[in-house]
Amino acid sequence: MPSSLPPEFRDIELPNAISWWPPAPGWWLLLLLFLVSLILAWFTWRWWQNGLRRSAISELEEIYNQHLHHGDDQQLVRQINILLRRFLLASGDKQAASLTGEDWLCHLEQFCTTAKIRHSEARVLAVGPYQSNPTVDSEKLVGAVQVWLKQYKAQRQL
Repeated sequence: MPSSLPPEFRDIELPNAISWWPPAPGWWLLLLLFLVSLILAWFTWRWWQNGLRRSAISELEEIYNQHLHHGDDQQLVRQINILLRRFLLASGDKQAASLTGEDWLCHLEQFCTTAKIRHSEARVLAVGPYQSNPTVDSEKLVGAVQVWLKQYKAQRQL
């Protein structure tokens, strides 16, 4: 159009289109809050897992101290089995409640490959609760379970 036209006859000039980049400050703030909440959630999860582990280890020590007082090996094995199942259930493992025998030991080893439960004194966990008078080296059993608890690594549920 010729610029010699009077202003009232000229076309309206539209503003430039709004660009998607850079985002407005509110979007940056929202992204920052999202990242901070993810980091806090991760740290909270780790803190909760470590608290669960510390609680289980202290309960194991209490079970061992009670065993030193009463000396009942079958009760020791039962209480340790219950403790391990509760620990796994609290960690999100729904399968732990139904396993027995060799399957139970294999399941325990899935979470901690360095603590060889099936080839140690902890093997009594598979058969001890079902025997009237199991033979147990309580110190080695508690030691193996304590190592397992310290080295426990939860598997991701798919």
